[in-house]
Amino acid sequence: MPNASTTTGAPLPRILLAEEQAVSRDLVIAALGKLGYPIEAVATARDVLHRVGSTEPSLILLSTTVADHPRFLDELRAGPEASAVPIAMIGPPTDASEAYIAAGAIDYLRRPIDVERLLRLVERAALRRPAAPALHAEPVLDLDHLFGFTDGDLQLEGELLALFLSSAEVYLAAMSEALRTGHDWTASAHALKGASANLGARRVMVLALAAERSPPSPAQLDALRQAVHEVRALGRTRPS
Repeated sequence: MPNASTTTGAPLPRILLAEEQAVSRDLVIAALGKLGYPIEAVATARDVLHRVGSTEPSLILLSTTVADHPRFLDELRAGPEASAVPIAMIGPPTDASEAYIAAGAIDYLRRPIDVERLLRLVERAALRRPAAPALHAEPVLDLDHLFGFTDGDLQLEGELLALFLSSAEVYLAAMSEALRTGHDWTASAHALKGASANLGARRVMVLALAAERSPPSPAQLDALRQAVHEVRALGRTRPS
């Protein structure tokens, strides 16, 4: 059995469990609680959407009785709080797990839940997504970082911003095409992450890192477009 307290040496990942069925809910709480995993349990779709921001989970365990359609995963990931959080489904063996996997779930646990598989899933999610700062804590643009490149040269700053925005549009277009055609977008997300890190566009960088580690989803692409738009808007306010 995995030993959560010694596998990584890092703080244990926080789990958000959304399960209506008491038997499954109590089993998950008991199995993970025994190993010390912080876990928050809710029973409705509304509660999941409400609590994901305050919980800041490293993994969401989501029952198909709560998310009664794969489209709920897109709704859940529409907000920045959950856009990068791995989601694993819990459901009956007769359910069509492929639809939820296609919607972006990383796994599908069939009832009755196999505890060993559950623990391996939680440990895998902890390794897959190291704890990161909340998105709202990240600046749109790290001006101190940018100043380190430009030494206060406003013309150079404007040129770097223009180059980043031009490159970001190319990467976003490639990610949009990958999403449309069902292809992988890891390379484009990685390139966008690097470009944003170089400029100091920290919010874009966090989202691009999450996209690099996750299957393509409309919610993640929308969040990246919004973050790039924020960089563009901030750039217009800078002195020239």
